Amino acid sequence: MGPPGFILLVSLAELRLGKPVFYFSFARIYFERSLSRRSVAKTDLDHDLVTVACEVTCRYTRWIMKLHSVEITFYLNDKKVSASVHPELTALRLIRDQFHLTGAKEGCAEGDCGACSIAWGREVDGQLKYVAINSCIFPAVKLHGTHVITTEGLADGEKMHFIQQAIVENHATQCGYCTPGIVMSLFCLLANNPSPNKQEIYAALEGNLCRCTGYLSITKAADAVVNTVSKNPQKYKELIFPDYIKDIENRLKDIKNVTLKTSDASEFDETHIYHTPSTLKEVFEKMQLHEDGYQIINGGTDIMVQANIRGIRHKHLIDISKLAELNYIKEEQNEIKIGGNTTYAQLAVFAPVVDRVSVLVQATGMIASQQIRNVATIAGNIANASPIGDMACVLLGLNARLVICSATSEREIALGNFYKAYKQIDLGADEIIREIIIPIPKGVCSFEKSSKRESLDIATVNSLINYVIKNKKIVDCRIAFGGVAPTPILAKKAANYLLDKELTESIINEAAKIAKEEFNPISDVRGSDNYRSLLIRNHIIKHLQSVL
Repeated sequence: MGPPGFILLVSLAELRLGKPVFYFSFARIYFERSLSRRSVAKTDLDHDLVTVACEVTCRYTRWIMKLHSVEITFYLNDKKVSASVHPELTALRLIRDQFHLTGAKEGCAEGDCGACSIAWGREVDGQLKYVAINSCIFPAVKLHGTHVITTEGLADGEKMHFIQQAIVENHATQCGYCTPGIVMSLFCLLANNPSPNKQEIYAALEGNLCRCTGYLSITKAADAVVNTVSKNPQKYKELIFPDYIKDIENRLKDIKNVTLKTSDASEFDETHIYHTPSTLKEVFEKMQLHEDGYQIINGGTDIMVQANIRGIRHKHLIDISKLAELNYIKEEQNEIKIGGNTTYAQLAVFAPVVDRVSVLVQATGMIASQQIRNVATIAGNIANASPIGDMACVLLGLNARLVICSATSEREIALGNFYKAYKQIDLGADEIIREIIIPIPKGVCSFEKSSKRESLDIATVNSLINYVIKNKKIVDCRIAFGGVAPTPILAKKAANYLLDKELTESIINEAAKIAKEEFNPISDVRGSDNYRSLLIRNHIIKHLQSVL
């Protein structure tokens, strides 16, 4: 079988298996290279056959995608655009492949490198707000009714935006692969905060990896940008925002709600349809109707990674991100109540959390990157049931509770009882997490995370201690760990040992020893069992020694 026949079989096999089908261009490159390495020169016929095969594959792929597409309309830079998109098509593939804006790049397809960063604008509390997102793991369908700015949209013709100019003048780019993402992260930072401090600049850039330039030049460029804005406080909006943004907010109001195409299913397409209910009642109706195979999606920061990397598909995706009744965060009766749609970014700036539960702000800043935190929800992370999830560990230590509801009932459960085994949770097929309730701590809280990098990294071990001291003695204590068991777990023996004791060095060392012996962690790529046991001990000591 020649290359043309092989490429058709491979492409059809990928479609049948539900693998990503947007890479026919890579197939062309592969066969071009394969033919060029032959001992004899490739013939024009070979070249024509490969070209025809790739074109056939391309057209067949587009036909398959249209069978279950969503018609979306949004603004891309200064233009109103429409597209027919497959439920699991990423924003990056749409922007690059259909609209041919190639500034945003794919470096990892997992939201780790930031080369794909774009600015996503939508109405929040009556104002158009822009945040940086990873377009490689953002469903294209969620762009409907919003405004997207890419690095191409910042420049004014041949004149670079002042952020782009600062990158050039400070030698903050070499190969240039990651540069557009860095530019867009800085743009979004300044769009929301015209006078960021050093820490805020670092936080905005922590999700953008650069492998050749070196971060000193990049941070110098960021400093230059901030200095430029600070010298022109009255004109900062003119400096930051392109001229066309003035009319975008009114234009967005003209875009109608997303409409779904309901063509017959194809045997080659494992994702049938993307649902966008606007009420909880509609959510439960969709769940009931498609109980044979649905997946709830909100930020999609995990689901889209599974689709990109493992080719995991779902018959029905039910997007609950538009449910206003789940989008809230409030303080009531010494508790913080978080709706199921609340993102990490929303949590980190909520005033009562900042003032009274600062450990949540600390932990949030160590989770993923700003691009991820802008769309990822806390409820989604809890339901994902990772044994090493930072927020699950924090909330367990804070004795959080979940409000879980179905179409006919509602119940409350302690987070400690929610996790039953590895990746097994107490959540029925007809239920969703409606609310997270966090008691405001009365004493001292401390969070620790051991990982190779401070940001954008998965912990080897994480922990939170929450204790109250009266008359120099501990009267209440909870200690939670992640990464040491199949689920986030409490160190009950160590916590009980500390009760009614005054902290001394010997008491702390004994509590650390008890905690170390309480668990039998496994070995994996992030650390051996012995290393994890040592971290358990060291975490306890570090948590408590600050009191001495």
